[in-house]
Amino acid sequence: MRRLMKISIIFLMAVSGAFASTQNSVIFSLGGEGFLASIQYERRVAPHLGMRGGVSLIPFEGPHVGIPLSFSGMWGNKKITAELGAGVIFAPDTAEEDNFIFTIIGGVRIKPIRKVFIRITVTPLLFLNDDPLIWGGIGIGYEF
Repeated sequence: MRRLMKISIIFLMAVSGAFASTQNSVIFSLGGEGFLASIQYERRVAPHLGMRGGVSLIPFEGPHVGIPLSFSGMWGNKKITAELGAGVIFAPDTAEEDNFIFTIIGGVRIKPIRKVFIRITVTPLLFLNDDPLIWGGIGIGYEF
């Protein structure tokens, strides 16, 4: 019974991200999966998997507010981490036919000092009724 309990605790810690060095981040980005600019909260749900959500600016006939949601796998060391993921921007108040913009995320995080990182991404934007847009972004994040 004790062995089963230990295995269960270790499993729950791994699933909850307790083995990750940090579990939360706030990221401010220009470009990227938020389109023009965004601020996002990221939660590590496993050591190599993060999920993000936030608020962004979208430039469809003037600025509009969007809600970017995404997930990324991350691999690397404490200083440089590669990132690969996907997401969607929900743009409820735009006049566009499609209120959803899908994104693919590829990039790198560079941590010059403890708890602060720079994030550089290539994020093609995929529209439902239009051609894809090759896009990129740069951001700064704080881990806590």
